[in-house]
Amino acid sequence: MHLRKAPVLPTFPYQWRNRRSIQTRLISTAVLPDLSDKHALITGGSRGIGLSIARLLALHSCRCTLLSQSEDSLRRVLPTLPQRPQNSSPHKYIAGDVSSQSFWDSLTSKKKPETEPGFDFEGEKVDILVNAAGVTQNTILVQTEPEHLEKVLNTNLAGTMWAARYLVKRKLLRSVRRKDKGKDQSEEDWSPVIINITSLLGLQGGRGAAAYAASKAGLLGLTRALAAEFGPAGIRVNAIAPGYVETDMTAGIHPPQCPTIPNAPYAGSSNPNPNPKTPPFHLWDRKVKANVHNVDIDPKSRAQIIDRIPLARFGQADEIAEAALFLVANQYANNCVINLDGGLSAT
Repeated sequence: MHLRKAPVLPTFPYQWRNRRSIQTRLISTAVLPDLSDKHALITGGSRGIGLSIARLLALHSCRCTLLSQSEDSLRRVLPTLPQRPQNSSPHKYIAGDVSSQSFWDSLTSKKKPETEPGFDFEGEKVDILVNAAGVTQNTILVQTEPEHLEKVLNTNLAGTMWAARYLVKRKLLRSVRRKDKGKDQSEEDWSPVIINITSLLGLQGGRGAAAYAASKAGLLGLTRALAAEFGPAGIRVNAIAPGYVETDMTAGIHPPQCPTIPNAPYAGSSNPNPNPKTPPFHLWDRKVKANVHNVDIDPKSRAQIIDRIPLARFGQADEIAEAALFLVANQYANNCVINLDGGLSAT
């Protein structure tokens, strides 16, 4: 990887909400990483945090492959990525279920995924793997169907394992030494990176999110274990733990009904839930619902959340993307867990 001067940034076909534009914030940086020869695979890349990370990486000329279950969503968002330089390989997408081992095996088998029969993943070297796909949970454990418990654990935790195992075992995610390319060995080596998107609930838990919190806590353990396993091979493994994050896709949508939880306390608070039919606010992790549920927090619960956040606001998806860019660019970042919760976990 080499550094270049900040480019003239394009105008995006979407709006950045309630804050200064990411373009304005990045243009003040003297030098930016050049990822023009890098390839990123982003699971959960059709919306939410995954899409924000893809857009920022593409802004730095990285070639992105988005992976999600919804092909319609993938077709719609792929053109919103900043375009690749001329004569460069284009951005792509793959539609499939990350929680299925058979899906990963199909990528390099003779039988390709049905949704995109012409896609050939064989030999597609990956430099950046972002695991942002996720399924949430909004009921207490005894009222959660076994099938949903399995889906949460398989998507959030097992899916991340399958992705990392597939890419590393097939040497699609591998370190490239300068001496192997016939270049000056004094130049900095590029080490590929895996970035796992976990959650504040993986650190502190929460009522009504047992399987989800367990899966996200498992991601933290997986990150540390793989940082030790893959580190000697020159592959870095890191995680980002967001708190409550704004998304365009959740604006103006009301929360669905969930089972009554009498006197259920809000996370980290001794105050009972003022409306037993309204789920405690910690059930609505905005990072996850951006990828799954498209629900919103009612105004009263939202105000109570903000009162507990030292910075007195929700985060933005592009702020999570900026942390991911740091983990991509910093070649010494391994076993890093970045909390981005506005200080909520400190209260």
